[in-house]
Amino acid sequence: MIQEGLLSFLQAQRASKYYIAYSGGLDSHVLLHACAALHRQYPQRFQFEAIHIHHGLQAVAETWVAHARQICADLNLPVNVIYLNLKPVVGESLEAIARQARYQAFSSCLSPDEMLLTAHHQDDQAETFLLNALRGSGGSGLAAMPTVRR
Repeated sequence: MIQEGLLSFLQAQRASKYYIAYSGGLDSHVLLHACAALHRQYPQRFQFEAIHIHHGLQAVAETWVAHARQICADLNLPVNVIYLNLKPVVGESLEAIARQARYQAFSSCLSPDEMLLTAHHQDDQAETFLLNALRGSGGSGLAAMPTVRR
């Protein structure tokens, strides 16, 4: 079911290459496996590469890098590990700084005809909606996460 939905989405959102934001968590793990299955089915049609971001914020960060490399090797998908050097900013949460740096790193890998795929589950959508509602967001904020962001 996930693979069919992904195939339909990718056929509607054509790109020369698709990058997968791979944290190693369950959401991105499912997406990575679905992309690998599509690549095996349509090797000439879909080119995938995983991107794993090493924030350096947890003692186990190197373990996540090794995990990402091993899973991608098992699935025969290339992986690009990007190491970030985050600097705390007074008045900003480290989580917000990490998110901004992560998306800057992702966008630096993409050319205009390529696409980044990220995985989110319904709880992520609900959390985004509630946080935006508490912030007093308008209609676009209350729509939660868009399917496609350009």
